[in-house]
Amino acid sequence: MMAPDEAKYSVELMNEYGIKPEFEMYDIQDVKYLNRLIQQGVLDDPYWCSMLFNGNGTVATPDMVIQANNVLPGKSLLNVIGVGAAQFPMLAMGIILGQHVRVGLEDNVFYGPHRPAKSNAEMVERVVRLAEALGRRVATPEEARQMMGLGAPRSY
Repeated sequence: MMAPDEAKYSVELMNEYGIKPEFEMYDIQDVKYLNRLIQQGVLDDPYWCSMLFNGNGTVATPDMVIQANNVLPGKSLLNVIGVGAAQFPMLAMGIILGQHVRVGLEDNVFYGPHRPAKSNAEMVERVVRLAEALGRRVATPEEARQMMGLGAPRSY
């Protein structure tokens, strides 16, 4: 964890270069660091907040996903990350709450019990089916950039 002055400096530097910070949180209490930066006036909304559930993250229960959704500051976008066997149950909760999800082999190498995932693509296809079954359409890259308050992609 960065010291408060280091975090503020890092965000100010990101702002200078047009970088949108992501706040990866491992516990509900980590929201206080985000709130401190908002109070210091260095963050532009919307705030992109990723929270890990299971593994090194907070407890993977539906109640914890709901609590994370409720304690984030207004204009926050919650990106739910489920680790290991908790991946798809936690992603389902995020989708039900109208939030966002991260899926892939970085967080879980198994597609199901005793069955390794073949690829990230297989995991993405599964979460797309889950979202559609729950009545959520997956955003296009342009829509995602708009939700996050990003401009057009940079040309390099």
